[in-house]
Parts: sequence; structure tokens; C-alpha cells
Amino acid sequence: KIKPSFQEILDITRCAICLETVRPEIVQCVNGHLLCGECRQGLKDCPTCRQPFSTAELSLVLRQMLDALPKRCKYTNCKIYLKHADDHEKWCGFQPTSCKIMKCNWTGPGRDILSHLQGKHSTVYVLGESNEHLSITNFEFSSDHISRFSPISAHGQFFWIEQFCDFAKEMLTITFYLVPNSKPIDDYLIDMSFTSKDSFIGSKFKFDFEQNKVKNSVFVPRHCLPSFVDEKKRLNCKLFITRHQRDVSIAET
Repeated sequence: KIKPSFQEILDITRCAICLETVRPEIVQCVNGHLLCGECRQGLKDCPTCRQPFSTAELSLVLRQMLDALPKRCKYTNCKIYLKHADDHEKWCGFQPTSCKIMKCNWTGPGRDILSHLQGKHSTVYVLGESNEHLSITNFEFSSDHISRFSPISAHGQFFWIEQFCDFAKEMLTITFYLVPNSKPIDDYLIDMSFTSKDSFIGSKFKFDFEQNKVKNSVFVPRHCLPSFVDEKKRLNCKLFITRHQRDVSIAET
């Protein structure tokens, strides 16, 4: 008996536009019909009764009740219902992303990026967890060197590597970006190194899931680069991504 009553409450609190439980900033019309603040944009009247919107604030009890109700994930095609303070949307595989391959205009759910690459960019090599011999081809450090991206599929997660020549700082910056598909349960240790007969530069760090660009980057000074570029203009390096069980006591703080 409780379940049908609860479903009735969910039906009453549905937005007339998206048909999901209303989301902040919630607005109502003079007759009390509710809409999500985002869905209300561009509307002059309530789509249910064609009456104007009210400027009155929702009552405290109604706001508390709406906050307590589970809400469906905001991303299209995701059917997960969220509890209060749930961080599912941060990691949802249905949130939109774009392909970083040059001249590709594809956008779609993050969970589909790997299948997109395999279907539309079959000649693009997707890196894995272990890359003993990784080369950045046609490498040249110049002020007009645009960002280049390489895809990585490692331990069930998808990353982009961006290579950017920072001319102002005289530095090659290599940054790792995660495309969310589901909430990671492990930590990922990234180990990248450049080696030549006379030089070595290495960087090992734990990937920062808050996507802090500085923390997720490797920096190679410009004056060191000639040692690692061969006669075919290939910048050679090694890259390994290993998975480690997360320390729950630290992760939850």
C-alpha cells in the first residue's frame, strides 16, 4: 500500500516539461503546478494551465519534501534514481562528451566514446595499460603547435592524453583526462618516463579524480626535449597505468 502512495507523490511532483521529479531552482505557477527552473526558461506561462508563474517562494515543508524525494539522473537515457547527496551524476556514463580526434565533431555519452573510436577512427591506435614504446609522431616544439590528443583504455576506464607545447613557459605539458563511465572503485597510478642515452625524466603520480589539471600533468622542459626526439621526429616515452585498491578511510574524508 505504501508503494502506490509513494508513486502517486512522485507523479504529483513531476515537472510538466521533462516529466521527472522537479529540480532546483523549482518554480510554480499561481495554480501551484511545479516546474524545474531549467525547464521553465523561455516560458511565459505554465504549460499545464496557461496561467502566469508565481513569485511566491515554496513553503518550507514542500521544499523539504521535494529535497527528500529521489530524483532521476539528469542525463538523457540514464534511469538511475538518486538519493540525497548522491554523487552519481558526477560519474554517470550518460553525461555528454566529445571526441578529441582532430576534425571530428562527434558528441555523445561518455560510455560510448570507445565504441565511437573503434567504429569511426579504426586507424587511431588506442593505448592500453602498458605502453613500453609510446611515440608522439611529427613532434615539433613551436608556438603554433596545437594540442594533440591520444586515447587510452585502461582497467575499464577511458582517458585522453593531451600534449601541449607551452611556449610561454618553455615546457611540454602532457595532461591526463578521465571520461566518466562509472564511479571508480580503485586508484590509478600513472608512470610516464622519457629516456635517452644521456637523459632521463620520469613522473609517477596518483590520478586526481577531481580532474586537477596540474596534478594530472607531466611537465618536460623544452631544453630537454631534443634528447628524446629521434631522427624521424618521434618523441619517445614509456607509459604505464596501474590500478591500486583505494584506501576507503582516505577516500571518504
